[in-house]
Amino acid sequence: MKQSEVTFLNWVKAGLRLLGCRPGVWLSYLLVMTVLLSVGRISLALGIILSTVSFLMTVSMAAYVDPEQSNQSCKVFIKMMRSHLPVAFSMAVMLALCWLVFRAVFNVYSGEPEKIMSFFFDWQLVDQSIFDQGVREYLGWLFRAAIVTLIFLVLMLTSFVSWFSYPLMTCQGFNWVQAKHRGKAMTQAFHGVCQKQLAFSFFLAIVGTGLFPLLTPLIYIVVGVLLYASFADISRHYS
Repeated sequence: MKQSEVTFLNWVKAGLRLLGCRPGVWLSYLLVMTVLLSVGRISLALGIILSTVSFLMTVSMAAYVDPEQSNQSCKVFIKMMRSHLPVAFSMAVMLALCWLVFRAVFNVYSGEPEKIMSFFFDWQLVDQSIFDQGVREYLGWLFRAAIVTLIFLVLMLTSFVSWFSYPLMTCQGFNWVQAKHRGKAMTQAFHGVCQKQLAFSFFLAIVGTGLFPLLTPLIYIVVGVLLYASFADISRHYS
């Protein structure tokens, strides 16, 4: 059968098909993710880790609901969680450590080293002034850590590893170094269309969450599913 052309529009269509495969699964995952993303209000460190894990596991969920890759049974789901979750968690911890280093350097340089501890726990759990500014401002305050994490995550994946590192490690069994080099080669081979995808992801992460913070969990899912859809399509064309 003739393979379809690699285009950003085809990736969007494939992503929408994946979201339509198991709407109940996605709705349940959206509700769970909404709770996890709000944890960043209590602890930035924990919020970064949970937000990153949520995003990466969205890619795994897309692989799970993909009818071409999985029979979608309970055993397959459990096996996926056992193999994919440790990889997602390790990447999340590394991202949190990088963030901690940047924050520590900034706080020391600005003469406020005491603020480093607030990275682990924010003692100001409730900002009374937020409640007087409206629902949008409150949701932006609630999901602030998740919003910044998504932006930082996209930037880190495209700069220090590769956009396809996680699916290469979890779906095809590559190690960290192999996934980095192969992922960059895949991105370079389809540079134009990958740039469109990354631009769209940044747009959703910056503009989408900024204007509509309520949609932050949904934007996480859309960007994650699009990542998997692009990876699955490129994998069929790249050799």
